[in-house]
Amino acid sequence: TTEIYTLSLHDALPISATGVGRQFKQLRAGVGSPDGYARGFAQLGNDLMFVANDGTALLNRLWKLDGSTASVVSSSVDGIVPPLVASGTKVFFQAKDPTYGNELHVGDATMAKLVKDLIVGNPHGWAEEITSMGSFVLFSGDKELYRSDGSAAGTTLVKDINAGGNTGASPGQSYPRHFVRVAGNLMAFSGDDARNGRELWVSDGTESGTRMLADINKGGDSDPQDFTLIGKIGRASCRERV
Repeated sequence: TTEIYTLSLHDALPISATGVGRQFKQLRAGVGSPDGYARGFAQLGNDLMFVANDGTALLNRLWKLDGSTASVVSSSVDGIVPPLVASGTKVFFQAKDPTYGNELHVGDATMAKLVKDLIVGNPHGWAEEITSMGSFVLFSGDKELYRSDGSAAGTTLVKDINAGGNTGASPGQSYPRHFVRVAGNLMAFSGDDARNGRELWVSDGTESGTRMLADINKGGDSDPQDFTLIGKIGRASCRERV
C-alpha cells in the first residue's frame, strides 16, 4: 500500500491508506527512553528530510528517510530549529553554531553546513521566516531582508529597509516578518522603514523590486499579518486609522 509519512510527537510514523498508523522507527531505542521528537518534515526528491534527536545529539540534527531507512545526514550540525524549507535541491534552516551562534544553514541528503556568518563578530545573525522563491530563499537575517542560494557568495542583503531609523523596530532594523509567497515571483511581508511604521511590503528578491505596497495606516502601524493567498490575491489582517 501507499504510505504517507507524517509528524509524530515521538517518532517518524507512516500512516497506511487505511488510516492505521504504526511506528516506523524508534529513534531512541529502549523501553521508557526519551522521545526522538521527529518534526520539521520536508520532501527533497525521493527523500523525506526531518529534524530529530536519537540521544547522541545535543539538540537536533538533520535526518533523512529514503522510504526504508532513517539515518542522520550529518553529525557536524546540531541545534537545528524547525522548520526545514525545501528550495530546489536543498533544505534551508536555522541552526545554532557553537562559534557563530544562530545562523542560516543548508543541507541535502548527503550534507549539512553553515551557509554564512551574516554579521561577523556578532553572536547571532538569525535566519527566520525562510521562504522558498524557487532558485533561492528569502529570509529575515539580522532583522533585515536577505536572500540565499545556499552559498556564502549568494547570500546577500536584499535591501536595508530601515536604514538607521528607530520606530517600532530596533534602531536600524526593519524586522521583516509574516512572509508569504504570492503570485509569480513576489513575496509579501510586513516591514518597518522608520518613516511609515509597520506596513505591507513586497519583494521579488532584488533591491529595486522590494517596495512598500501601501501605507495603510498613515501616521501609525497597520501591522499586516495572517496573510492568506486566495487564487492570485493575497489577504491580510491590518489596522487602519479612521
